[in-house]
Amino acid sequence: MRKILSIIIVVAMILGLCGCSITYDNVTITKDTINEVFYVDIEKDYLDSLSKNPKYDTEVRASIIAMIAAMDTVEHDGVTYYRYKRTESDSFEDYMQYMNDNNTAYVSQDTYYLKTDVDAMGERILGYNGTIKKRESAQASYGGIDIDYSKVKLNESITFTNNIVKTNGTIDKNNSKKVNFSFDGSKDKSAVIFATTNKKYTLASIEKTIALSNKIGKPKIKKIKANKVKKKSKKASITVKIKKVKGAEEYCYEYSRDKKFNSSQSKYSKKSKIKINKLKKNKKYYVRVFALKTNYAGESIDSKYSKTKSIKTKK
Repeated sequence: MRKILSIIIVVAMILGLCGCSITYDNVTITKDTINEVFYVDIEKDYLDSLSKNPKYDTEVRASIIAMIAAMDTVEHDGVTYYRYKRTESDSFEDYMQYMNDNNTAYVSQDTYYLKTDVDAMGERILGYNGTIKKRESAQASYGGIDIDYSKVKLNESITFTNNIVKTNGTIDKNNSKKVNFSFDGSKDKSAVIFATTNKKYTLASIEKTIALSNKIGKPKIKKIKANKVKKKSKKASITVKIKKVKGAEEYCYEYSRDKKFNSSQSKYSKKSKIKINKLKKNKKYYVRVFALKTNYAGESIDSKYSKTKSIKTKK
């Protein structure tokens, strides 16, 4: 599973407001994995002064000092920077599940698609796990420091194993398998990253694939029957038959004596016809059904409920 980014990323965001940091996210797609190298170059003088600034709480300053000790230094145009670096290697399934938490993402060996907005870009860089509390749109707070997501600046590159044939980014002049993107939260309130090495795909076709994968039709109850109760039986049963839903992997049959289903029970089945047992005799029950499937990102997608049907069990 993907690791949570350290507090130094929060510091980088703060410094980004002052133009004192450079943020990069480089993604390489291989046959089986997605490898990511994320690094931030932070101006040394500014970070040194921040680590001593009493304006920030003790936890933040202590974390900055600890991270400084672990970072290398690099130079850009005669200016010295501390470099924070993080590397990850994920399966396609794990990567898409992580990315789809706050974005819409589709990634395969030959295609990369990401639809995001200012808040999601900020959260992606911060990698917060609940410690950072969202205060209002495009803002967060950590350790007494306010972070404005609208100031997020991110440079991203995607590298494939084959040449890129379609993209809305800029193909690298020195590498036709690599595409570059730049985002500025103060200007770009939302962003779409798209690149593919497959001539059959377009931005529109990938968005259509995602939309279809995230939808599933609702079931229709075709028949509901109260079954005959055996002489010595203390319980009744009903049989429910539904019309199959294309793409459904499973159905949830929900039943209750309450019309509003405030108190209900459920039975999951892959079958379109089931028997529900252990019901009270001579009582009215309400039944509704929804369908389930797994989308391209491994997430469970539920349909809307069918129309509710009612049935009275046998005595």
